[in-house]
Amino acid sequence: MAGYQVTLLTLELKVDSLEAKKARLEAVEASLHREVEELKQDRRDVVSKFVADVVAPIEALLSKKPPTLQKPAPSRTQMHVPSSQKATPSSAPSFKFHSILLLIL
Repeated sequence: MAGYQVTLLTLELKVDSLEAKKARLEAVEASLHREVEELKQDRRDVVSKFVADVVAPIEALLSKKPPTLQKPAPSRTQMHVPSSQKATPSSAPSFKFHSILLLIL
């Protein structure tokens, strides 16, 4: 009977030890989850700042039209051109800003 009680006491100590270890591991797991979420937020902040820093100059470039692309204000001497004589997208040269931006970047 004494051997049984020693074995039971040993098992209870092991259970207590394992429960304490489990509690420590759960605390570490929760801490790691918080740290991962903080790192994800940091990454989102960095990416959004980088995108904002890159997009702003590109938008500024795109908002400035070269003088050749700006429409002059109509004067009294200008004649109205019927739509049948106007250039169509297929007959006008196509110029794509994003192609130039890709070359710059």
